[in-house]
Amino acid sequence: MAKKALETSLSQVALVRTSAEKYLNLARDLRPWWVLLVPFLAWRGKKTYDKEFRNILDEMKTKATAAQAEVAQNTVEQTRDQAKALRALAKQADKRAKELKAEAKRAKK
Repeated sequence: MAKKALETSLSQVALVRTSAEKYLNLARDLRPWWVLLVPFLAWRGKKTYDKEFRNILDEMKTKATAAQAEVAQNTVEQTRDQAKALRALAKQADKRAKELKAEAKRAKK
């Protein structure tokens, strides 16, 4: 999964790089406009980088939230299982207490 995410990120980087190279070639063809094109390209590249970074952060937050929900669910299930076990032990203790009480009554007679 991490390998696939890395490959996706690298392919996005490659797309940005080819896009930047395309604009650089265009800037070479339009020499008088380079003063305007370079800041524009820098802005656009940063904008694309920020967008990709935000997407990665959102994906990581989603994964973290899912992991936390799974851990919480497991904790709830473990707590339920422990409560069932404690109730069973309490029933056994009550049953044993009744038996001991009955034996004590029989012993008094």
